[in-house]
Amino acid sequence: MFEMIKMMQQVLNEKEFSYWVHQDLFSFQWWLIVMINALFLLLFYFFIDRQRLFFMLLIFLSALT
Repeated sequence: MFEMIKMMQQVLNEKEFSYWVHQDLFSFQWWLIVMINALFLLLFYFFIDRQRLFFMLLIFLSALT
């Protein structure tokens, strides 16, 4: 029974990956998300306060944990 469930899960994972590669990857929505993220990174680079960069990175990294 466990092996059957594991096999079905593997088949489902393969189908989901295939769907993602053929339908979602490099679609218009995917490119839109990439462009929006690039825009925000560019804005972040230009508007960051470089004198407090170490402090902001410290707060950011402590918030991740």
